[in-house]
Amino acid sequence: MLKRHEIKVLLNAGHSQTEVARLAGISLRSVKRIAKEEAITHVDDHARRRDCGIGQPNVVGNFRKSVVAVLEKEPGLKSVEILRRMRLEGYSGDTLQVNLVGDERTV
Repeated sequence: MLKRHEIKVLLNAGHSQTEVARLAGISLRSVKRIAKEEAITHVDDHARRRDCGIGQPNVVGNFRKSVVAVLEKEPGLKSVEILRRMRLEGYSGDTLQVNLVGDERTV
């Protein structure tokens, strides 16, 4: 959110969108998109990102319940096999985040 705030401040100060992109180190396309957004009223990144859908979707998170179910039945199962099973369920990533599998093993 602070980067977005920086962009809004620079635009409000009269800088051109091209100047703002250069000063902020982001693309002109991002500046144009952010310029259209509503004013920033808080800097709670997590809540704002969730509410606005900012960032990439958490693809692995959609498979958390499936990973938990597999690990409940077979707690010693190798991560490679878990990945294979998740692919059968529609997971299209190259790897299943180790954090997800590791977190669920400790539950």
